[in-house]
Amino acid sequence: MKNLPLFLVSFVLSLLALPAFAEEPDRYADTVVEGQNFFLSSEAALGAPDNVFSDNMSGGGSLKLDLGRGEEGLGNLTLHYAVFSPQVQVIVDLLDANGNLLLSQGNYAPIANSWVFEYSGTTPYRYVVIYNTGRLTLRIDAVEAAQVVSSGETVEQESTEPVEVVTQDPLRGRIVKLVDDWNDATDTDKIVYMLDARNNRHVIPNEAVFDSWSLEFSGTEYVGAGSYTAMPLTQNVYVRPGTYLVKIQASPKVYAVATGGVLRWIHTEEIAEKLYGKNWAQRVIDVPEVLFARYTKGEPITRVRYPGTSYVRDEFGSTWYVSDTGRRWSVGPKTLEALKLKEGFLETGMTLTEFSAEHEFAERLPYSDGLRWPF
Repeated sequence: MKNLPLFLVSFVLSLLALPAFAEEPDRYADTVVEGQNFFLSSEAALGAPDNVFSDNMSGGGSLKLDLGRGEEGLGNLTLHYAVFSPQVQVIVDLLDANGNLLLSQGNYAPIANSWVFEYSGTTPYRYVVIYNTGRLTLRIDAVEAAQVVSSGETVEQESTEPVEVVTQDPLRGRIVKLVDDWNDATDTDKIVYMLDARNNRHVIPNEAVFDSWSLEFSGTEYVGAGSYTAMPLTQNVYVRPGTYLVKIQASPKVYAVATGGVLRWIHTEEIAEKLYGKNWAQRVIDVPEVLFARYTKGEPITRVRYPGTSYVRDEFGSTWYVSDTGRRWSVGPKTLEALKLKEGFLETGMTLTEFSAEHEFAERLPYSDGLRWPF
């Protein structure tokens, strides 16, 4: 450098002193996180639309894309794509940096080259999951966020969703029984009770009801006569909603149990299979008529729509809660664990597209004691 003219030396040094400019954030996906069931050339869905496609030809596939850390999206998401039939069924999920579901929308894809999914939330979305829920070809060109923001998240991709305890009472859900008096002539000490938040006793009338709440006898507390009499006796515990279907031996009618012990007659076997899967009949239990009379009759189920307090596992492995208003809430793994739901009670005969068409998306489900216990 000593042989260069002085002004050239100064120019070179000035270039070396210039700041290094970071690449401008873009509104498109940067990375393929996961592709399932033959989404071919999945990298073609990255970047801006360019008429180069990632193809899913057999249906039933999903593609998860990452907008990138510091490039999270806000506002509507535009899906750039191509379809050859008006019967292609598509659902798009938007997830935040923790993997929490923010939006789930979709239906039959318009014959067009773009589709706008409206999002008005204030939480940025980082991941976009595209489901081809039918059996026809779907071609993905790109996904585009309306705005780019930084959520400031520094978490790992995998969700570490906490269980949000909205209400928690030390009494609610405790299982108690009277200490054994060793007298075969008495039955009081054989009855098992569930306590509510006011220290009231509720009889658990049989093993099926006990099992529906995923209870364990090892957790039973034995109480003396003094404590026992201080716990007022109130109504029985019903079969947990969303678990067993019930009937009586004298009638072929099968009922779903809704919130508060309300019975909803399932009008046809076809509806039962759509709601509860091909093994729906294995969920049916006979209830003694004296206990059946304690339930309340509600409106019959005459269409494929879930009653309040139902839990559903879709074909992509996501779990949903249907509230009394008919809206669907996404259930995270930690919340699902806290609810103590058995896998056999999550089966459905509906596709995600059918389920979404009947039940509008709400948001992520926060855990509360009121979801776990009946009283």
